Amino acid sequence: MERTISSGDVQKFAEQLEEARKRISALEYTNQAVLEYLSRLESSGEFQEKIELSYDIPQIFEVLLKEIRRLIRTEACALFTVAPDSYEFVLKAAMPDESKDICQQEIKAQIEYGIFSWALTQRKLTMVPPLFLNRHKLRGKNVILAPLTTSNKTIGMLLIVTSLEGKYIPKESLKLLSIVAKQTSFAIENALLYQELKQYNRMLEQRVTERTRELQENNKKLLSANGKLVETNVRLKEMERVKTEFLANVSHELRTPLTSIIGFSEVLLDGLGGDLTEQQKEYIRNIHGSGKRLLTLVNDMLDLSRIESGKMSVHCTQFDLKDLMEELNPVVLPLIKKKRQKFTIDIPDDIPSVYADRFKVRQIILNLLDNASKFTPPEGKIEVNCRLKREADARKVLLISISDTGIGIKPEDQELIFAPFRQVDGSPSRQFEGTGLGLAICKRLVEMHGGKIWVESQQGKGSTFHFTLPLENGELESREEEGDQNCEEASRDFSEIEKDQRGDSSWPG
Repeated sequence: MERTISSGDVQKFAEQLEEARKRISALEYTNQAVLEYLSRLESSGEFQEKIELSYDIPQIFEVLLKEIRRLIRTEACALFTVAPDSYEFVLKAAMPDESKDICQQEIKAQIEYGIFSWALTQRKLTMVPPLFLNRHKLRGKNVILAPLTTSNKTIGMLLIVTSLEGKYIPKESLKLLSIVAKQTSFAIENALLYQELKQYNRMLEQRVTERTRELQENNKKLLSANGKLVETNVRLKEMERVKTEFLANVSHELRTPLTSIIGFSEVLLDGLGGDLTEQQKEYIRNIHGSGKRLLTLVNDMLDLSRIESGKMSVHCTQFDLKDLMEELNPVVLPLIKKKRQKFTIDIPDDIPSVYADRFKVRQIILNLLDNASKFTPPEGKIEVNCRLKREADARKVLLISISDTGIGIKPEDQELIFAPFRQVDGSPSRQFEGTGLGLAICKRLVEMHGGKIWVESQQGKGSTFHFTLPLENGELESREEEGDQNCEEASRDFSEIEKDQRGDSSWPG
């Protein structure tokens, strides 16, 4: 049975075909738009790769302009960046060149209208309403402000003038334009940082160059000064050597006649040359005393010259300090009793024996005791103390201290007294006799043992001289090379000093 198609069915079918055709056309349009959007996204990725490789802002702007023109029809484009010193927006580039004035005028106008600041605050693309455009210059145009910002910094502003003559810009194009603006922001920030770093490096290189030049000039001056110092040092050493030799020679030459003067004056005082009147005895006693003082000076000068020329060494043995002090009593007590001074020795029984040059330690102690007695008034106190002391390197040493209740030493003079020929009172009219060599010799003898010597003093209340000596022989083995010969010389010199201090009447020599 045949079916009859009515005109109504034909009309309905035709409408369905038309609807299907419209849907297919819409799908094709949508598909084409999606394909174009994807193509633009792909191009946007290529754009990012290009600007990331450049640190030159004009080059970045050139690549940016090509990308903007690909996205929308562009008549003009201008890039403004923030000046770091004034924070003003400065025109960095414009395309085409003849659009610079128009773009600058438009930016000023948008700043006045408040659209510029609004776009910066929103941090997104802003279409400038036609009402706020410069109608004489941009009639029928679209103007876009694209802020160039990173996460925490405003880089600049992009001004885009389109030629769509009042038509709306597709949303997809605006989205892609926003992406391009953000990519450009980071690219320009990197370029500015690179330029800043480059400028900083140039400044550093310039400073390094200048500093190097200064150092080279200073080095030349130092080399020249060093050459002069070396030359001066050589001359000073030669002068010191000549002085030392002169002192040694003069001292040796003086000892023979001095020994004769002292010896013959003792012969006369003993009456071996005949009877003398009291006045003659007084004269000879003065001659004898002056000769002994002069001999002490000569011996001190000889000791100092030997030390400074390196001809004196230490010959160390193990000995007991108590025994040494008992040997010194006959020499020390007459000096102290003469001024009615109180003398005490405090050496604990558990103090071990000391490893040092016995004769030189005796010389050190005698010098210090002689000074203590000399500068302490009658009925004053003098004390010798001995203790064990641990140094900073955990090494044990023997600490010997000689205290007095004498005149004391000013703080500013306490370092000077250990220098040769230096006395606290160096005037010709000074109250106390002396050559200024005793403490200098003590210092050098202590240092030859590897020890230290120093003073603690308060003016008007007295002084305490401390010095240290080793308990073991490890440090001093290298100092014994000259050995017995120097020890015998020291013994011979010291015997003469002892006789001088005791007033021994035997014939010297």
